[in-house]
Amino acid sequence: MAHARMGTGLRAARSLSRRFEDPVQVWVNRRDRLGQAISHYRARKTNQWVQPEGTTVAPRPDSPFDADEIDRSMKWLNRVDGGWERYFAWLGVAPVEIVYEELVANPTAKLAQLGDALGIPVTVEMEPRVERPGNSWSSEMRARYLEVRGPTAG
Repeated sequence: MAHARMGTGLRAARSLSRRFEDPVQVWVNRRDRLGQAISHYRARKTNQWVQPEGTTVAPRPDSPFDADEIDRSMKWLNRVDGGWERYFAWLGVAPVEIVYEELVANPTAKLAQLGDALGIPVTVEMEPRVERPGNSWSSEMRARYLEVRGPTAG
């Protein structure tokens, strides 16, 4: 079934490429795989995928530590990234890679890089976003995961 879905998606991508004369492919990925897996685990368990800035909605309670669930998220993320790698290889393109950590640290530079790849000037100035103070859940989950799985895990 996954192969059939991939084939349908690839045919659609080829169709778009013909229609839009080789569109620029962009891949936003994350170097910190363990951090991404922990974030994915948290979002899955709380069903809270985003909290827009300025909202007053109380965050949902965080999930308890579960190394197996974090592993499950890591495996899923690895499969997704493998799918993107196969997709870009099938198209025969090298995507513009936007690394999440670099985007968060310097959004203005990363948007300018994307603009360059698209052939349009991007002059938006943005301040880097910082994690909310006092939110140590992710740090605690990382420390506990590495304690259980070992320092080379993740």
